[in-house]
Formats: sequence, C-alpha cells, structure tokens
Amino acid sequence: MDKKQIFILGGYGKVGASTAKELYDSTDMPIVIAGRNVDQAKNFAALFNDRVLPCYADAFDRESLVKAMATAQVVVNCSGPSSLINEVVAEAALKARCHYVD
Repeated sequence: MDKKQIFILGGYGKVGASTAKELYDSTDMPIVIAGRNVDQAKNFAALFNDRVLPCYADAFDRESLVKAMATAQVVVNCSGPSSLINEVVAEAALKARCHYVD
C-alpha cells in the first residue's frame, strides 16, 4: 500500500486547525482531519477542497487508531491532554508504520 496522507489527530481543535491550514498551504498531500467528534471533523474539512478528509479516531483506543492511520505516511498528534493520552497515539503510529510528530 502506498501511504500518502497526513493524519492529524485533533485536527479541528485550535492547534490542529492551525497545523492543518499550514500543511494544506505548504504540501499537496491529502490531509485527514481526525478526532472523536466526526461532525466537527466534517465541518472543518468542508472549509477546504476534497484533499482534506474527515475521519473518526479516538486517542484512547489504540486499535481503532491503528486502523484509522492505515493509509497515513505521517501522524501529527494535536490531541490532548497529553497527561491522559500518554503514549497511546505514538504507539499506534508505530504499529501503523507511520512517522510521528507530537
């Protein structure tokens, strides 16, 4: 499988939205806006063209994260609070064989 997406967990929050806008402007890669509230992900993704896609993903569920990250090349974790999430997202990215940015 050719992995060519940027996956932003927490992509519709304040930090995630800024990150998504910067990556949208500076790359031509598809961007996945992910989080527990798929409606917010859809609403934010709709501000862009079809290169930005919404996705449900839960930072507390390692296996669902691995599945959601399956087509990603890079995972950018903008979810939080980090004191609750700990290493779950990083471990999921490693298992999905993605580069990881926190």
